[in-house]
Amino acid sequence: ADVLRENAEAVFAACDAAHGRWAKLLGVRAVLHPRLKLQEFLTIYNITHEFITATEKIGGRLGYSIRGTLQSQAKAFIDFQHDSRMSKIKAVLDQETWVEIDVPDEFQSIINMLFSSDALSSGNLNGVEEDNSISYHDMATNNDARPMADTGQSNAEQNVEQTDSTEESKKPNRGRSKSVESISTEKDHKKSASQALFYKGVGYHMVNCGLILLKMLSEYIDMNNLLPTLSSEVVHRVAEILKFFNTRTCQLVLGAGAMQ
Repeated sequence: ADVLRENAEAVFAACDAAHGRWAKLLGVRAVLHPRLKLQEFLTIYNITHEFITATEKIGGRLGYSIRGTLQSQAKAFIDFQHDSRMSKIKAVLDQETWVEIDVPDEFQSIINMLFSSDALSSGNLNGVEEDNSISYHDMATNNDARPMADTGQSNAEQNVEQTDSTEESKKPNRGRSKSVESISTEKDHKKSASQALFYKGVGYHMVNCGLILLKMLSEYIDMNNLLPTLSSEVVHRVAEILKFFNTRTCQLVLGAGAMQ
């Protein structure tokens, strides 16, 4: 019994030392991890979680220290991602021209995904219209139908950050003005001829900031699904960005702030 107890203590001490070393590695990269893309951070998060689980099983005790380190870095990741999106949506709203734009297929797919999950959660699949619903299986087998927040920039993000001034000077204005924040490029027009975003059979005319907000919401949903231990943190930040968007758009449109 003494030998077994001493061996168990030795194994636990070894696992605890491994936890300490791993936590130091995470600590060295604490500034870099929040700035990673979701999929990149998720790789580190999952590997660390697997390591913790395996060593806890071997050592027979929970590694509270390294679990705390991992959780704090995951929270820092959520905080940084949220702050960057808040800054971006503020800039987009301040430069919004409130001109109607076409809706690329990517954004209709996001709405279809949200509508599909809403119907599944309510248990009422009869009310789902065929044109506006998409199954998770279809999303898994169709890359075009799945919004990817972690694989580079979307069309919306790319067009927010850049504009082709050369093409603008060559082409006449045909009723749809193009701004620095314009999400609608000639390439987008070829991809999608949709003039509205459809939800439950109703078409909604969209402006640039609305589509960017929709893309951001899909990214928050990805973070929520892939980091379930931080769901409450994600929910609070979604509420915050929605509250800001509603307040600011009210000031700009109903309050005529955009006139300035």
